Amino acid sequence: MRSYLLPGLLLIVDVITIIGVALISLLIRFDGYITSHYLHQMIDALPIMVISYIVMLLSMHLYTRIWRYAGMREMVAVLIATTLGAGLFYTGMYVFDKSLPRSIYLISWILSTGVIGIGRMVLHYIAMRYGGKQSTDADMVNTLIIGAGDAGCHNCS
Repeated sequence: MRSYLLPGLLLIVDVITIIGVALISLLIRFDGYITSHYLHQMIDALPIMVISYIVMLLSMHLYTRIWRYAGMREMVAVLIATTLGAGLFYTGMYVFDKSLPRSIYLISWILSTGVIGIGRMVLHYIAMRYGGKQSTDADMVNTLIIGAGDAGCHNCS
């Protein structure tokens, strides 16, 4: 995939993810039965939620990282971004005088951290599995291991 398409695709996937997380958090909070009152409140809160999370994901540079080399540093960045996004969402709801049950903020934070983090690790797996070129014998480097005995033989194969 072209490198300039990936950030836009990630942004679109994150917006869809955040909207899905909002609806799933309502389902979890109300055990599958959502009244129209809370559904309308969540629909009113969606722009604040999406903007809050996307701003924090952008501020942590999660759309410009090279996901082929992702590791703990990127997962910590996802955790920080979603934590700050949840805080900004809560603050935005308070500023605009909108209300949701408080458990929605916690549930949406947990779900968004998990789903966005897992999504980035799946992207890392795809980049590692399918993104690299296939190695040929010409690309391999001869290595001489001195003093390792049979253990050195097992490490090389």
